Amino acid sequence: MEIKLQCPIKQGLKVKKWYAQNTELKSLEDFKLCISQNFGENQRDYASLGLIGHNGLDIAFDRGTEVFASHDGIAYYSEDYMKGLGVTVISKELGIKTIYWHFLDAVMPLGSSWPVKKGDLLGHGDSTGFSTGDHCHYGLKLLDELGNVLNRDNGYDGCVSPEPYLIWWNTMNDVEVRKLYRLAFYREPDATELAFWVGRNLAEFLTVALKDRAEFLSSPL
Repeated sequence: MEIKLQCPIKQGLKVKKWYAQNTELKSLEDFKLCISQNFGENQRDYASLGLIGHNGLDIAFDRGTEVFASHDGIAYYSEDYMKGLGVTVISKELGIKTIYWHFLDAVMPLGSSWPVKKGDLLGHGDSTGFSTGDHCHYGLKLLDELGNVLNRDNGYDGCVSPEPYLIWWNTMNDVEVRKLYRLAFYREPDATELAFWVGRNLAEFLTVALKDRAEFLSSPL
């Protein structure tokens, strides 16, 4: 099954553009400007932890920023001596576990578990644990059919970079694009159209489709 992770925030600090406060994010490109530490960076800093580099993405934002689930699953709110407070979301069906650390609070009490859907609010970010600033440490682990972490000995405690799997909010897959084309244009999209729209926002498609439809209806026969 193809892994698609919805971005866990809608606002953040664009540290790569030297923004001094949260700004609304409108795309995956905006989100990437908020990554203050990439996967695999700073090998020397993590050697004492038995890692060969940073095992997630650090996402910069103001304290209290909302953090959302990237996929359906069961959420667990827990505490770690070094990482502070955080939520993990596990889906055995999808074979993934996403990790969100350094929370101020969560929507459920510490020690709780609860079902979540993609886009549900998990809690609010902070700088708990051994953290030097407000951010979310965002990680991904792949699981076998029993829920065990794969490749635990890969040097990152089983983590892999989430970045290749990220999509923006309300983006469309190929099945959804095909359905929309049949509804809007009474035909299947060709290969170029399908490749263009997969991963894009539904609102963007509707804007273009309505414009094209209006032009078609107003054109002389």
